[in-house]
Amino acid sequence: MSICATIGKPIITEIDTCIHDGFVGFSDLTNINKEFLYYILKNLENKFISLSQTGSQANLNTNLINKTKINMPSIKEQKKIANFLTCIDQKIELMEKKHTLYQSIKKYILSNIFPVNNKKPSLRFKEFKNERKLIKLKEILSYSSSKHSLNKLEDNIGNYELYGAEGVVKHVNFFDMDKEYISIIKDGAGVCRLHLCKPYSSIVGTMGYLTLKNTNYNLKYVYYQLLTLNLKKYVIGTTIPHIYFKDYSKEYILVPNLIEQGKMANLMLLLDTKIMKIQKQIDNLKKFKKGLLQKMFC
Repeated sequence: MSICATIGKPIITEIDTCIHDGFVGFSDLTNINKEFLYYILKNLENKFISLSQTGSQANLNTNLINKTKINMPSIKEQKKIANFLTCIDQKIELMEKKHTLYQSIKKYILSNIFPVNNKKPSLRFKEFKNERKLIKLKEILSYSSSKHSLNKLEDNIGNYELYGAEGVVKHVNFFDMDKEYISIIKDGAGVCRLHLCKPYSSIVGTMGYLTLKNTNYNLKYVYYQLLTLNLKKYVIGTTIPHIYFKDYSKEYILVPNLIEQGKMANLMLLLDTKIMKIQKQIDNLKKFKKGLLQKMFC
């Protein structure tokens, strides 16, 4: 277990191992199951962090570890607990691999049906043969900025979503947009990040609204096309980076007919829905495991 820098991180070694003075080892174990001890130490990680001595580099005194008391059930019960928690970890690992796989599939499809530099797509639904048109973003999208400060909305509570850089930050009693729209972070951390936002919602002041100029375009299609563009080349400023619509609106995107736009957008939405579902399962499993650890090793 690490006692320096990254405090309290346990690991099980399956072979004979040498460790340096930034770790402590637990060997020649009697009356305790190795895997059970691992989960005990995992549960104590935050406690060990709080006990560590700060300085140029955090470290944990081994005497504090030695004085830490733990509950010790029978070996039989220890094995049952360890096996159950191991099964949960294996399930989490499996779901994380699945999540990575679907992310890779999305990346592949995105780059091949929405090719960069307006190249001919290598993937396309076979029923569509018409050439796609090159159109500037400023002919497709309108831009407007938000003036909402999150600090001034602390007491504002309602049913309408307010989006920030990482997604919904709170619910307020007003909305700016009654239709679906794309948000873009226009300045500060995360500049250029895009988000597909629900109708009857608003965004904070560091973001901008991107809305369709007419019904010849599918907003979701445009959103996924935007994800393939290198918008960062339009960012200016270092202390507080900015991006302006007047600059990136000169970009061209390939636009097929409205029916094909919808079909492409729906495919990407299916993948995103699947990815979000898997991530939710991972989060729930981790939450379930955390609750078990707290109850079993309290």
